[in-house]
Amino acid sequence: MADGQAPTLNDFATTVLGELSKFAARAVTDANHALSAIEATVAPYTRWLRPWSEFVSLQLPDPDLEYSFLKRIVGNIAYFQANYLLISSMLFAIAVYRHTSWILAVLLLMSVWVAYITRGGLDPSWKPVVAGVELPASHRLGLLYAGSLLLILVVFGEALLVLIGILGTLTGTHALCHPGPAQDMADSQLRPEASV
Repeated sequence: MADGQAPTLNDFATTVLGELSKFAARAVTDANHALSAIEATVAPYTRWLRPWSEFVSLQLPDPDLEYSFLKRIVGNIAYFQANYLLISSMLFAIAVYRHTSWILAVLLLMSVWVAYITRGGLDPSWKPVVAGVELPASHRLGLLYAGSLLLILVVFGEALLVLIGILGTLTGTHALCHPGPAQDMADSQLRPEASV
């Protein structure tokens, strides 16, 4: 664009596209930084996950050969605990996502906890007096836990108990029907700190 002339549509488009490309480059860089931070946070937990191909291998137990079903169930639950937790967390998140009132309850709880923590609720030197009773940090936390649990039970307690029952039944059935890890591998991998 020459000095003294009005900008043309081409000049405007060039400027907008230049700014958009800078914005996109910053967004990609920020996304890469966020992904790196998430990977660093999640990495310690992913080592507990067992391979899914091993997880889905099922075989009915032979009652004549199996001397202890309980030992088999406990061993499999200990071995696949991260897989069970991941599946349960995903199903719970999907259940909450499907109900607006549940999402609102979870958001309310999150905002109350964030406000409590950011405003110094965990400070042991702050001891408010309510109705003549001093509330130390442990009592305040206990009251907040109880209030959170009460809200959860009032809003979606019945469905949560049903979900926990279904997941417990499926977990126990899977643990019973899984042949279990190889014994030498199981001993070293039940304790991840030993295999590191």
